Amino acid sequence: MDDTIMNELNHDLEQSIRETEHLIQQIPVAEIIDEFKGKAEELIREHPIQSVLIGAGIGFLLGALLSSD
Repeated sequence: MDDTIMNELNHDLEQSIRETEHLIQQIPVAEIIDEFKGKAEELIREHPIQSVLIGAGIGFLLGALLSSD
């Protein structure tokens, strides 16, 4: 391949990587996780019995899936 083409491709790739990095840094991941955690805690406090039963059901299903031959 021509060196000019390779240089252009490298430049375009580096620019794409920088732009993607910038976009990722703008996402408030910590805030999203904290908001989800707060909503989950609120639902568990409002419906404790259902939460325990759902947790037990998920545990049973995971156990059955992981222990199957």
